[in-house]
Amino acid sequence: MKTFLLYATIGLATIVGQTTILRLSLFQGIFYDLLIPMVVFVRLNLPVRTAAILVLIIGFVMDLFSGSQFGLYLSVYFWIFIVVKGVSNYF
Repeated sequence: MKTFLLYATIGLATIVGQTTILRLSLFQGIFYDLLIPMVVFVRLNLPVRTAAILVLIIGFVMDLFSGSQFGLYLSVYFWIFIVVKGVSNYF
């Protein structure tokens, strides 16, 4: 439970930083989704159920904060979650 809360807090802080600080005019045009490495890390290092719940929550919160089509980040992070395990089993 402590691990889940730690990663959830890190994810929330990353979402807030990504949607506020990186959207400043200083960084306009330079944008990278900082949560993709976190999704990959969580998938490879946490149990499947815990990682899946965390990825779905992070995707949902990112959809709420970003202002894009609802479900976009949720589905992208979930597919990255699925593909990472398949690729890691292959290599």
